[in-house]
Formats: sequence, structure tokens, C-alpha cells
Amino acid sequence: MGRVVETSLPVPASVAGIVPAVEDVLRAIDKWHFEEGVNLVVLFYARPASGAWYRIHGKRLSPADEEWINSLRARAWPSRAIPMFIMDEAQLFRTLIHEYLFVSLFRAFAESMPSENASRLASMRSRSEISRTACRALSAESR
Repeated sequence: MGRVVETSLPVPASVAGIVPAVEDVLRAIDKWHFEEGVNLVVLFYARPASGAWYRIHGKRLSPADEEWINSLRARAWPSRAIPMFIMDEAQLFRTLIHEYLFVSLFRAFAESMPSENASRLASMRSRSEISRTACRALSAESR
């Protein structure tokens, strides 16, 4: 079954642009979920492979993967100090999921930046070579 791509976002031009971009995406996800009833959100982004090459990676952001959550529940706590909290469990869970989404999106933007820049650089090098070849051809014709 095919899906419709709702939104495509550009990769920030610099590291300083990552946090604002993540915040924009989180606002969009909240809007889709609470105002439009969208439950499935999948993020696709470029991960560097080698040189100017990259691989497209997909990550389901929403709904949270139940299998993953259950695997977290099944793990033994790594220390003797058990964490304590005073907020409502549901609110705590929503906050933790929100932070998980923030980190996932931040990572996706950060991993996409080198791929995007390497791709641009390869494209500029190719165009530069084409320009040099065209200049040589024009110079040869004018002689």
C-alpha cells in the first residue's frame, strides 16, 4: 500500500540550523497528530556511505514502536539507584517520547548534512569539469 509524502524538508545549511529545524518538525508532528489525526510518521533521510555516496534511511517516529518499548521494560535497571519521579506517569512518558523524537530528528539532520554537502561538492566538480571542457572546445574553434 502506497503512502503520500506529506512534507519534504531541506537540510539546514549549518549546524546552527539543526535545532530550529528539529523544533519545526516537532511542531508539524504535533499538529498532524492532534489536529489531523495522523498516527503514522516515518522519517527518511540520507546517511553518509562513502565519499559523495549516501544511503536513504527510514525511521518510524510515530507511533512509538511497541516492541522497542517492551524491550526497554524487560531490561534490568543498570544500577542499584532506582530513579524516582513525582510527575504523572503518562506525562513523564510523553515527555520522554518527545525527547526521543528530538534526539532522533537531530541525529537525522546531523547525518544528512555531510551527505548533502558531499553531493553538492560532487555536482559542482562535475559542472566545473563540463565548463572547462566547453571552454577548451570554444577556444579550439576560435583558432
